[in-house]
Amino acid sequence: MNDNFWECMGLLPDPSINCKAQREEAYKRAHEIRQFEIELFWKRGTYYWAFILAAFTAHFALFNFLFTEKYRPLSLSAVYNLPRLSLLALIITSLFCYFFSLCWVLMNKGSLFWQKTWEEKIYELEYKFSGNLYRTMLNTENSDFDYCPLSLKAYNYSVTKITLLTSIVLTIVSGLMSLFYAVIFALRLCKISSVDCFMNFSIVYWICLAGAISVYFLIAGVVSCLTEGNKTKQQQVNKWRSV
Repeated sequence: MNDNFWECMGLLPDPSINCKAQREEAYKRAHEIRQFEIELFWKRGTYYWAFILAAFTAHFALFNFLFTEKYRPLSLSAVYNLPRLSLLALIITSLFCYFFSLCWVLMNKGSLFWQKTWEEKIYELEYKFSGNLYRTMLNTENSDFDYCPLSLKAYNYSVTKITLLTSIVLTIVSGLMSLFYAVIFALRLCKISSVDCFMNFSIVYWICLAGAISVYFLIAGVVSCLTEGNKTKQQQVNKWRSV
């Protein structure tokens, strides 16, 4: 058993107290909090989906208004020749799509972290009270299971990781979408014609693209830093640490 775990939990053997009773209570609490974290994971996902859906609905409603009512047919030149105010509105709505999608990724990673934390605590505690209940699972190598997505047989895919992957893909798509508008807006400010923009990639184009990409990575970095959880300044070597 990992002494670092017991030390961080405050459950090192002590003759003056009943450690077994304390560890059993910790085991029960770990089960309860793990279940609570799983419920929160789906509730938070529903909460963020409302924001993401609203942002994408607003963006594509604006996009549909601009191009079905005024600019037909849709083309790159039509996007480039939009009034600056309309182009700015597309940038703002797409940025909201990117921001909420990015926050959903971080929320999923945070939820997965805490779910993993309580699962590991159960793994450390369970052998004294229920054997290897959580460590024991069906062997997926037999014919009753199949990893092929088109098969009707079950397989041990991680639902939380699938959700996290979905949020990452959505973040990338919304980021590229808003990046496209941002580059066009920057080129418009530099007074580069639509022909030069899409046919002749000048140095200004690459500068605008690099600048826009840097801004998006900066947004991702700032949001990640601002939402980071508890962390000690000294690097922790052990698996467990006290907060």
